[in-house]
Amino acid sequence: MKNLVINLDRSPYRLKHCHEQFGRLNLDFERVAAVDARDLSQSELDNIVLHKDWPKPTNSEFACFMSHRKCWEILVASTDKYAAIFEDDIILSDSAAEFLKNSDWVPADVNILRLETFKTKVYFKRWWRLQIRDRHLLKMVGFHAGAGGYIISRRLAVSLLKETVNYMPAPVDHYLFDPGCEVFANNIIFQLVPAVCAQEQVLSAGTLTLGGNIEDRSVVNLIQKKRGSLSGGQKMLRELKRGVYKLKRLAVDKRMIVDVQ
Repeated sequence: MKNLVINLDRSPYRLKHCHEQFGRLNLDFERVAAVDARDLSQSELDNIVLHKDWPKPTNSEFACFMSHRKCWEILVASTDKYAAIFEDDIILSDSAAEFLKNSDWVPADVNILRLETFKTKVYFKRWWRLQIRDRHLLKMVGFHAGAGGYIISRRLAVSLLKETVNYMPAPVDHYLFDPGCEVFANNIIFQLVPAVCAQEQVLSAGTLTLGGNIEDRSVVNLIQKKRGSLSGGQKMLRELKRGVYKLKRLAVDKRMIVDVQ
């Protein structure tokens, strides 16, 4: 299994950080030159079809999506069944090596597996868990932000590449890990618990040394716009449905923060 790390040419300090993170665990990784938002031409941006329900992404979101797509291409061109993909602000736990040396431990039916946590409350199936060494694999039923560290299968990468030719449905973490997107609907999204990595902004928000997240959260503007456009009756109906939905979730789902260890 390849460990692929996305890194901008103009960010050598982040590459140094990755060498330190992987080096202390005696792990190898392959650097993938990130698509730089500053280098995107207007014609490239104009040729990308967007999903009608999402606001126009920022150039950084375009570039981030294209960078992950390059990793999927590398996996598909290889003979590996899986690849672990990381962004270059990732911090690895001391136990990460056990899960990154190979993919022998990954169950055969897994197509995508989150290795990181964003330390926000996420919904999982309450009564389903699979024991993997000293961890569990949980089935996600709610959105978990971030695409800083995940394992993806070759067969899913083939499918995603076909689907995203000149098409960007959503920012990459939403595309992969949001129940509102097709990847989530068509696949079981697994989470390793405890996680083995997190982005620097999650673990060291007050003392960032690598800079902020490369993606803007344009989805927030979309949510606010949709909420503001509802009538009084629509808002009451929404709250009623939300109450029923919450009761159902209490019975079948569990909401929790995934720790890193």
